[in-house]
Amino acid sequence: MSNLENDLKHAFALLDLSNFEWLNEEEAKKPFKTTKKGFMQVPLNKETFEDMKAATVFTGHWATQGRQVMKKARLFRIEVFMYEVGFSKPIQAVARMKKPDTVHTLWKAIGEASNFIMSENKGVEWDVERCKAVVKV
Repeated sequence: MSNLENDLKHAFALLDLSNFEWLNEEEAKKPFKTTKKGFMQVPLNKETFEDMKAATVFTGHWATQGRQVMKKARLFRIEVFMYEVGFSKPIQAVARMKKPDTVHTLWKAIGEASNFIMSENKGVEWDVERCKAVVKV
């Protein structure tokens, strides 16, 4: 098991995921009405949790009003994209919050989704440079 997997499992184990519901394919395709423009994109290829946080990309209001977006309790939507080597279409998992909360609760959902995808696809070689999580609000 890689250092990244160990770091993520440790970090995510500290948080509560009960406020999230995982969407099936049909539910995930429905439009998500955002209250803020842009998104937070988290790369899943970093060795440590700190590196992953440092490499996170912010766009729109996430970049210009980051503190406001992340500090206030909101209904976030998390999409995790895992790319298999040689395939252009990702394996995807989508979750949404049931009750508003702060962005800090998202880390566990990202870890749970990526671990679920990897456990359901054992023996798959992942294109780690393209694997990511996208968070919208």
